[in-house]
Amino acid sequence: MLNIYRRHKKNCEHRTEGRKYRRCRCPLWVDGIVGGKEVRKSLGTANWEKGNDKVREWEFRESEPLPAPEPITIQLAQERLLADMAAQKLAESTIVKYRQLFKQMNAFAQDRGLRYLDRDWVTKNPAARLKAPKVTLCPTLPYTSGRDAADTRGDG
Repeated sequence: MLNIYRRHKKNCEHRTEGRKYRRCRCPLWVDGIVGGKEVRKSLGTANWEKGNDKVREWEFRESEPLPAPEPITIQLAQERLLADMAAQKLAESTIVKYRQLFKQMNAFAQDRGLRYLDRDWVTKNPAARLKAPKVTLCPTLPYTSGRDAADTRGDG
């Protein structure tokens, strides 16, 4: 990130205030690191808008491009889903059903030569907008046997 500052001239009355003072007309300089390189140089202007424009352009031009995300294989996605289900402590019967589904999916993918996930499944979760169902718990009263009920009535 690059920082803009004023490098005060020798005859500037605000020279003793250092880089923090910005209201004079001394030239702008930039200091920082962009694209893994240290930069310390004059912007060739005293105008903050022009200086900011130059800095943004440098940062855009010199910034390192982000590496392309590595595609996720179907096998890796299945392993992650199974690990997530195990972390949620889902019933083994549920996990067995997913394993059966995975066998069918793998056969389908192998027939068509598919190896990676598609359709933004990696970056966008289509289920993220789904809401969990609302569960309303009904309180249950304690069970009393017929014999205990008769004792409380005094019949006995």
